[in-house]
Amino acid sequence: MDEKSCTGRKYPLSLVCAVVGVPRSSYYEHQRKLRQEKRERKKPGPKMQADDVRLLALIRDVLNRSHFHTEGTKKVHRRLRAWFDVRASRGRVNRLMREAGLLSPQRAAADRKEKLHEGTIIPEDIDLLWGTDGTQFGMANGRLLWLFAVIDHYSCEILGWHIIEVGQGDAWAALEPVEQGLKKRRGALAQKAGAGIRN
Repeated sequence: MDEKSCTGRKYPLSLVCAVVGVPRSSYYEHQRKLRQEKRERKKPGPKMQADDVRLLALIRDVLNRSHFHTEGTKKVHRRLRAWFDVRASRGRVNRLMREAGLLSPQRAAADRKEKLHEGTIIPEDIDLLWGTDGTQFGMANGRLLWLFAVIDHYSCEILGWHIIEVGQGDAWAALEPVEQGLKKRRGALAQKAGAGIRN
């Protein structure tokens, strides 16, 4: 039989409940609720800071402040923490953005055409085949920049790169990395310095 301690002496639970005027089942129910509250207080992990409605409103705020039409989940997730000190999992942010139709449009795999050279650009040595490319990217302050680079297809080494603000410079800006690569590999820019190198 359960016993309760009172002023150092132990009494049967049935006697204590009879004196107080409550059934034993009420005592057990009370103890069960206390244990449940204790477990909930000790539950690991961060507490939810914002419900879905508030979090979606903050996500929309992040997107409205952006200089671009769309943003990815990763960037939105980081800005929620940096700007609003709201911690939510990326999966939850992704789910809310998907349900609200806020995700960046993705090109379907069926739309992707296989490149003719895919898997075949493997020269036998360095300085036989270089690749050049340019890509545009944006900064947090809204500036748009061009990155031009040249790479050796054998070693995957970046031989030169050049960054310029969109709208600035001229068509020769894209050749700056090639000039850097030739100076690096051939020592100087001279006539026929690029002999033997295909692009």
